[in-house]
Amino acid sequence: MGTIVWVVLIIMSPFILVAALLVLCGLVVLAGAVGVVLSEAWENRKERKRIVAK
Repeated sequence: MGTIVWVVLIIMSPFILVAALLVLCGLVVLAGAVGVVLSEAWENRKERKRIVAK
């Protein structure tokens, strides 16, 4: 039973690696997008405060 699992894992490992890389890239892109959105919102907030201060 164990050997079959190992053979399947060895055959599938490239696909698993590619899938893991894709997921990692997706997370990095997502984190970047969230960071950009947050920084934009932060800048807008600062601008609004500056306008109110005038």
